[in-house]
Amino acid sequence: MRVLVLHLRVKRQEQQHLQLLDILLTNKEFILTKLDAPDYQRDHRDASAQRHHASSGSWILQEPQFKTWVAGHKGSNAVLYVSGMPGSGKTTLASTVIDYLKSQRDALGGNIGFFYFKYGDEQGCHNSTDAMLRAIIAQLLSQDDVLMGSLQKKCAPLSRSDAIQEPFVKELGKDCISLPATAVLDRSRRAR
Repeated sequence: MRVLVLHLRVKRQEQQHLQLLDILLTNKEFILTKLDAPDYQRDHRDASAQRHHASSGSWILQEPQFKTWVAGHKGSNAVLYVSGMPGSGKTTLASTVIDYLKSQRDALGGNIGFFYFKYGDEQGCHNSTDAMLRAIIAQLLSQDDVLMGSLQKKCAPLSRSDAIQEPFVKELGKDCISLPATAVLDRSRRAR
């Protein structure tokens, strides 16, 4: 009899846990829908597909500046800036760095966000600071349940059109700044 009672308690706890997970996922979807972030995952797949070889761009991972930046040593720059002529492979390097950071996320600590600006985007969803912020916020939200709770309270009363307005997106961005995170931005010189 005692085993049966214990089994029923465990089953009830499992059901409660699943219900909480379902609520959490529903809340995330609610906020993500309101943010209407550009499809950053597709952009990364497209950038990664442009690599001619799996090892394309991997040389950057061995550069002392990159290693120092990743290690986050005191006194090092928080920004690692890579410049070059159009077509010189900056997007390849960005996609390589993103893949590396994602593969090392647990070891490095902190969350990871990325965005590929695109020149010539007629709809404007890939060439503005606002679009970049919405994409980064969406990614951080997907990685941090505490942030999700905070943003849920702020987003709930807003309509979708209000949630994507620049002042509100900037306010959410300020909330995210306090989180340990790394952002990789691939920006066209001609993007806004």
